[in-house]
Amino acid sequence: MQKEETKRKLILREHALKESIKEGSAASASAGLGSSYITPFALALNSSPFQIGLINSFSGLASPLAQLWGSKLMEKYTRKKIVTTFVLLESLTWLIITTLAILFWKGIFQEYLPYALIILYSVLVSFGGMAYPAWFSWMGDIVPEKSRGKYFSKRNRITGAVSVIAVLTAALALDMFKTKGLALLGFCILFVLAFTFRFISFLLFKHQYSPKFKLEKGYYFSIFDFIKRFDNFGKFAVYKFFFYFSLMIAGPFFAVYMLENLKFSYITFMGVTMSTSVFYLLLSPIAGKFSDKFGNMKLLYISNILFAFAPLFWLIFKNPIALILTSQLIAGIANAAII
Repeated sequence: MQKEETKRKLILREHALKESIKEGSAASASAGLGSSYITPFALALNSSPFQIGLINSFSGLASPLAQLWGSKLMEKYTRKKIVTTFVLLESLTWLIITTLAILFWKGIFQEYLPYALIILYSVLVSFGGMAYPAWFSWMGDIVPEKSRGKYFSKRNRITGAVSVIAVLTAALALDMFKTKGLALLGFCILFVLAFTFRFISFLLFKHQYSPKFKLEKGYYFSIFDFIKRFDNFGKFAVYKFFFYFSLMIAGPFFAVYMLENLKFSYITFMGVTMSTSVFYLLLSPIAGKFSDKFGNMKLLYISNILFAFAPLFWLIFKNPIALILTSQLIAGIANAAII
């Protein structure tokens, strides 16, 4: 009887691993069609650079804060309940964001719509953050420890490819709508599709196997406990704080620079933006082999040096091909080295 139960659980886990790749692909398609175009959409709503900065800073802060609450929710609710609830709310938020394009097109509350977008997108990101700890724990119980590297490498390659395809397809569609003076309609369609794919993600989660979960005693420690002990993980967290702080100084404004100053089309803009992801996907296996041979620390050094130099080429080049072959290639190598 016990052998049959063990065999049944193994079958359920194998099925869950396959479903997770489908779910990740749907989630990547949603992000590629939605989140990738939040800044261009904000510009279409006549957002100022200050408002663009608020969108990125508030959403960047909302996710980690939401993860803290999401972790606490696992004390009261099952992981599947947490994930499905907030993924559903995330998908529905895309429909609300879609209404902003309609209101702007109708000339209703136009001056307030950029701020509405800041709030709504921060809420959307918060929903994703609240689901993340439960999802991460859930996947940790499904994927065997000895095969996690292989599985997530495969999953990330597939979901990354789906994301690139979604982003570039959306850029082509937006360019087509923009040439006809219907850019806002194009954004509406993209965000409805973002809702659709995230809703598909929700449905896949609903039918995915979730093992029973029990929190261990002493699992929780406060932020003050974390600061006081300042072990290797604490030092790494401080490093990550300064790392992302430096990235966010200029990162949110490259899209504004390309669309407003360099006058790139949507397809050119996304071609330059997504080239980093393409380089990352191509170079990740090489980075993995380098890590196996020389260690992660040397990869970290290489990544940080490259990230520091990547923005400098934006001062030199304005041609998209030149930017792809310099700054974006360097950033792609850096991403492959650090992730």
